[in-house]
Amino acid sequence: MKRRLNILCMLVILTLSYSVIEMGYYLMIGFRAGYESVSDTETHFGHAEEVKNLKTIHLIPDGISIEGGELMRDSIYNAKSGSYLPAAYASLAVNVPTERQMPNFWVGVLVIMQLICLLKAMIFFIRLIVAINRSQIFCWENVKRLRRLGFLLLVAFGCNLASEYLNLQIVQEVLELPGYAISMREAMSITIPVLGLCALIVAEVFAIGLKMKEEQDLTI
Repeated sequence: MKRRLNILCMLVILTLSYSVIEMGYYLMIGFRAGYESVSDTETHFGHAEEVKNLKTIHLIPDGISIEGGELMRDSIYNAKSGSYLPAAYASLAVNVPTERQMPNFWVGVLVIMQLICLLKAMIFFIRLIVAINRSQIFCWENVKRLRRLGFLLLVAFGCNLASEYLNLQIVQEVLELPGYAISMREAMSITIPVLGLCALIVAEVFAIGLKMKEEQDLTI
């Protein structure tokens, strides 16, 4: 039983770790770009200019019509066949110059908050696994851990949603792509909020069970 539980818990940790590592990677790119942008060397400056305003945008073709042949609006070169294939862009990394520094600052703050929440959530989850492996399962301490875990995951999702919304507003002010609408599609990933809600549900189940046990003990 414990072996199965540990395997499932490890899968959850891997899911959270992927989110943390991915976010940390892009944060490091941003910090590196910021450092290089103030560097005196021309080599670094040229590279920093390319990435300091880097935005990842998600696209949806406007007025999709399969019958009218409008689904594939662009083309890509196939080196194997030496021909161009119909294509439609789903996401792009683009350098979007903008003079609005304050929204970019808040995007950075929200991303850092999201990273902190995910790291804290992983710590609470690891503590929960350790307690379960020590046969400390149905106790109020685990209820608190599960509630905090669920809350942190939901806050992390909220930070992600808010940062993506700010990014969308920044990009839409300075960028318009013919035939495409810029969307928040990737921000709607439900993995993190579902894990958070599941943690809160399990916490309430534990709490109800503990209250019933305490009432039963008092009756006896």
